[in-house]
Amino acid sequence: MSDKRRTGLLKIGPTSLIIFVLLSALTLLWSGCGRVATKFYNRGNEQKAKGDLDGAIASCTFAILLNPKDAAAYTLRGFAKQEKGDQKGANADFAQAAMLKGR
Repeated sequence: MSDKRRTGLLKIGPTSLIIFVLLSALTLLWSGCGRVATKFYNRGNEQKAKGDLDGAIASCTFAILLNPKDAAAYTLRGFAKQEKGDQKGANADFAQAAMLKGR
């Protein structure tokens, strides 16, 4: 005689479970993207003020990934790139910021 017990849990396959977990994670991520993007922008601003240009560029890049319409993050990243001597990259960021601001 087999010992089958009902646990009350829905039985789903591993693929369905993975999809469920990923969708749940994405929902949580997107619901707080604006706040998280702002935190990365603020961190980038602090890093730039301390002279950590690579850190500022990385933080602004994360902010942009989370909120691609954040003109301030493009501007800040542009200034950090300019200070590093990457004028071409800076100009691209300044142009994107201007486009987002409608200029």
